[in-house]
Amino acid sequence: MTGLQDVLQHPSIWRASDALQQESCTQQTQRHIPTGFSQLDKELPLHGWPKNELSEWLSPQWGIGELQLLSPALAQLSQQQRWIVWVSPPWQPYGPALIQQGVNISNVLLIYAKSNNEKLWAMETCLQSGACSMVLGWPNKVLPQQIKRLHLAARKGNSWCLLMRHSDHAQHASPAPLRVMARVAGAHVELQLIKRRGSWASHWIQFPHLLTASLTSTKPATSINETSPNVDLRQSLTPTNIMPMLHAPTLRND
Repeated sequence: MTGLQDVLQHPSIWRASDALQQESCTQQTQRHIPTGFSQLDKELPLHGWPKNELSEWLSPQWGIGELQLLSPALAQLSQQQRWIVWVSPPWQPYGPALIQQGVNISNVLLIYAKSNNEKLWAMETCLQSGACSMVLGWPNKVLPQQIKRLHLAARKGNSWCLLMRHSDHAQHASPAPLRVMARVAGAHVELQLIKRRGSWASHWIQFPHLLTASLTSTKPATSINETSPNVDLRQSLTPTNIMPMLHAPTLRND
C-alpha cells in the first residue's frame, strides 16, 4: 500500500508549505533593496541598494537630504522583525517624520558609543549577529582593514552596512564595493556613484524635490567633524531603544 509520504511527493500534489518555502527562499536570495528613485536604481549595479554588503555614504555635512533618499529603504527594512541600528548619528532622528515615511520605529535601535573603537565594535557586532537588517554608523575614523571587517560582518549577518563618512575621504582608496557621494547644488541634492561594480563612476544624479533635514531634529546640519552633544533621545524618537556601550572591546586592525 502506498504511504502518505509517497503520495505527498507526487508532483501533482500542492502543499501550502511549498509556497511558504518558496517565499522564504526568494527573500533570502534577493540581493537588493529598491531605492524608491528610478533614476538611482538605473545607476546601481543591482538596480537597488545592496542587501548584505558595506556601502559608503560620503557627504560634506549631514542633514542635506540623506535620510529622504534612504527613507524608502528604511521603510522596507523596518517591516522585517530585525533591527535597523543607528550608531552615534550626529543629529536626533525625528520619530514622527520617520513614521510618516513608513518607517516602523519599534524596530529602530539607537546606540551612542563613547569612543571611535566602541562605534566600530558596535557596528561589527550588530552586523554579524544576524539580528539587524541594516546598520548605519558614523565613526570618526576607519582604516581600510576595518572597512573589510565590517563588510565581512555584513555578509555574515545578511545585513546592509552603511558607513557614513566625510566627503574628504573620497580622495582615499577604499575596499567598499559601493561609494556614494552627496552634495547640495543650488536648490537640489545630487548624488554620484564614485565607485560601483562593473562600471565607471556615474554622472551626478539630481533630486530637486527633497526637503533637507526634515527627518532629523530642528537643529541645523552640523559638520561631520564636530562633536555631537549628548542629547535626550526621548524628545525625538519614541519608543527609544538604547543599547549602552560600556567597556566595549577594541576592533583590531588585523
